[in-house]
Amino acid sequence: MADRPILFSGPMVRALLEGRKTQTRRIIKPQPPEGARYAGIHYASDEPDSHFFNTPIGPFKVRQRINEGDRLYVRESWNWTFIKDLAPGETLGRTVDECCAANGGFACPVGDGIVYAATNAHEHPEFGKARWKPSIHMPRWASRLTLVATDVRVQRLQDISEEDAIAEGIFERSAIGDDPMHDTWTWRREGWRYPTPRMAYAALWTEINGPGSWEANPWVAAYTFSAHRCNIDQMEAEHAD
Repeated sequence: MADRPILFSGPMVRALLEGRKTQTRRIIKPQPPEGARYAGIHYASDEPDSHFFNTPIGPFKVRQRINEGDRLYVRESWNWTFIKDLAPGETLGRTVDECCAANGGFACPVGDGIVYAATNAHEHPEFGKARWKPSIHMPRWASRLTLVATDVRVQRLQDISEEDAIAEGIFERSAIGDDPMHDTWTWRREGWRYPTPRMAYAALWTEINGPGSWEANPWVAAYTFSAHRCNIDQMEAEHAD
């Protein structure tokens, strides 16, 4: 079992907080050569576990980054702030006491607490939308979500099922008017909707990874997890009790 960071966009953080997201897919790097067929996971005591592929030019091995039982602390866009600087309707995502609990007894390095871009109602007057700290720079102690990997699968991106697309955070909104055939599937409260969960997920994937990324149909690792609304070290303390 290992502890690892994992990055999520704002909409996916909200899906985690709302309990809608229990899977995530990440591109395998490096990608196997054309014509590869997945052969399974190789477990070895003297080297990292690896995904194996059979290819026209021989076996191809890719190190498995996440294994069942690994704990993943979610990184998201964030910043610290002072209570006096909160905008109307804005609240701290982690208070000074919570910062201390997750940061080895020390308060937030700057400010009274932490705000998170995914759930703050307004732009922060001092640390606004253009100045959110990138998720890649979030320290472990500032994370508010912990995932525990329960299953790892390897597949081509477009092999995702309708059920797995829903597990990725796609949800159904009410149809417009009385037309049950109207597009209803999406991953956000506003904006475009799609006829099926897979089509909505394809649009989400393209939004995150860029034009042509869905059509490229890369090999991906599909991780299923349980989500816990707490810092990874707070969860460790709870389990110890």
